[in-house]
Amino acid sequence: MTSRAFSTQWSNMTFAVVGLGLIGGSYAKALRRLGVKRILGYNRTRAVAEEALQAGIIDAIVTDDDPTLKEADVIIMAVYPAAIVYFIERNHEHLNPNVLITDAAGIKEDLGSQVRKALKGTGEFISGHPMAGREGRGLALASAEIFDGANYIVVVEPENTPEAATWLEAFALAIGFGHTVRATPDEHDRIIAYTSDLPHITAVALMNSTSFNEKTKYFSAGSFRDGTRVAAINPDLWTELFLSNADKVVDEIDHYTDQLHEWRDAIATHDEAHLKAMMRASSGRKAQMQFKNAPKVAVPVRSFVKNEGLMRIACFGAPGSFTHQALDEYFEGETYDRIHFNHFEDIIEALTQGAVDYGVLPIENSSTGGITEVYDLLRQHDCAIVGERRLKIEQNLLGLPDATLGDIRQVYSHPQGLKQSQHFLKDHPEIEPVPYYSTSKSAEMVAHKEDVSLAAVAGKKAAELYGLKVLLANINHNENNTTRFVIVAPKAQTVADANKITVVLTVKHEPGSLYKTLGYFYHGGLNLMNLESRPLVGKSWEYFFHIDLKGNLNDPAVKEALENVRNNCTFLKILGNYREDDRH
Repeated sequence: MTSRAFSTQWSNMTFAVVGLGLIGGSYAKALRRLGVKRILGYNRTRAVAEEALQAGIIDAIVTDDDPTLKEADVIIMAVYPAAIVYFIERNHEHLNPNVLITDAAGIKEDLGSQVRKALKGTGEFISGHPMAGREGRGLALASAEIFDGANYIVVVEPENTPEAATWLEAFALAIGFGHTVRATPDEHDRIIAYTSDLPHITAVALMNSTSFNEKTKYFSAGSFRDGTRVAAINPDLWTELFLSNADKVVDEIDHYTDQLHEWRDAIATHDEAHLKAMMRASSGRKAQMQFKNAPKVAVPVRSFVKNEGLMRIACFGAPGSFTHQALDEYFEGETYDRIHFNHFEDIIEALTQGAVDYGVLPIENSSTGGITEVYDLLRQHDCAIVGERRLKIEQNLLGLPDATLGDIRQVYSHPQGLKQSQHFLKDHPEIEPVPYYSTSKSAEMVAHKEDVSLAAVAGKKAAELYGLKVLLANINHNENNTTRFVIVAPKAQTVADANKITVVLTVKHEPGSLYKTLGYFYHGGLNLMNLESRPLVGKSWEYFFHIDLKGNLNDPAVKEALENVRNNCTFLKILGNYREDDRH
């Protein structure tokens, strides 16, 4: 095993992507985002390669027995395992002698030896597995964002050089993966049989159950949809994967069958204690998956505080949400593990339990005002605002690729998204607004339901991520529609140039008390930027007041003003002192 040097000067490198479907096309788009020198594309169906070329996803098409392949410093094989070996057998004479080849296949145990035999000493092959994707297939659904924050498995064999493994880890992080983990081929296939093969088999088995009938779709809620999400399966690909990994897949089916028998027996005998014990054990393991789903790659971050290893950030909504965009912008240049939540309260709970280092939440919109639930949660829990990000929001009507505006009868979105689009909804009374978890989750749901009468109000990033079409752009009634997002940490953080303070207070229930309290800010020369009131539960017509003001807690004038306020209020809590996002 000879030591080799592999470049990470991406702008000087040429990549070839073999297979321009969902994963290969996403790799090509991620390479474009990374800024590599040149992207070559190969696809068995020429029309797909032509489409990728015309769209600017690749720079040139290569074919079998094509000398252009020698230009490639790295080749990414995004095709079936058997097709990988066939391609290299046919083209090994046209490969760069120092080429590095990697793959995206779901089975590994015999793949490396077969590929190395086909290479006949040319270059180096190191296997990898992107734990990312989406329902559906084809270049049309490809997106660089599907890799963002996902796991990447580097499969290391004795024949691999240490430099190749290190390079592949660096490359995965560079194109957006959240963290990497190393595994042997046997370990990879055994775990994949459990985490991927078995769930696909279970989804198909549920759909093929004799319980399925014409009324099933009317009884399908979140649990059934989630459990059968991957049931629309590619028979050719998955048959090859299942049979190539047959022993391990059969073992996992046996383990799963044992579990089902245990559940059946407990239910049949009304064994409440055992049922609850099994569910408690499952909840504990689910928590481990959510926050510790892979060994982290420890990377340096600048001034952000983290617990151990990779910084962990909680994000409201599914991938593609506006909060996701604000998070990426605020933490630009940092490496982190992004964890998505459907509820504001879950983010605050993750923060207070120390499961994440930061959370990003929307708190105020220029069209619809404050998001009251977020204000209440920040007041009720021990955490602190440490930063903010303003994002111009463009709400769009998203539908299936073959839908038209005339097809739409229901539109899903977060209540804020619907409220920001109220003029459009008023002009289209035939469309029923349906509140849902988040804008991005709404887009994901519409894509999964595959009903042309459904649409979502969300951003263009969600449209790209979930394969939807923009039926109408910018339907929000305020053209200057901007949302302010707060970055929240478990504890307050000292920032030397902090210039904005958020406090919450209550005043005595008597005439002039609020006027008198605000007077202390005025006499201290402090500019109030925002004031929101929230009902004081259990006391009619009394309120919490959330106030944003200019200032730094180390400023003597600020200290004096806040001390005067504290002495004349019934309650005062400082929620954070941070740097204002002053972009306009």
